Amino acid sequence: MKGEGRVQWDPSRDLYSARDGVPRKLSGLRAIQIGVSGSLSEFYAGSPLSIEDVTELAHRVAKAHGQASPKLVKDMMDE
Repeated sequence: MKGEGRVQWDPSRDLYSARDGVPRKLSGLRAIQIGVSGSLSEFYAGSPLSIEDVTELAHRVAKAHGQASPKLVKDMMDE
């Protein structure tokens, strides 16, 4: 399993504000992304605790940011 994973730090994003449809980056805050491949990926894919399709939520968040509507984003977060 050696070499089958990677960790990457990305800027954290503010879902409540956007500029030109893109969530604002939060200065000083980072989000971690963890990637797996090979047999490590097969292990996690073969033993999930749960899988949830969030495609619809992602489309609604993109629409809210495209309209620069903090109210739409807030309403989604309150669901």
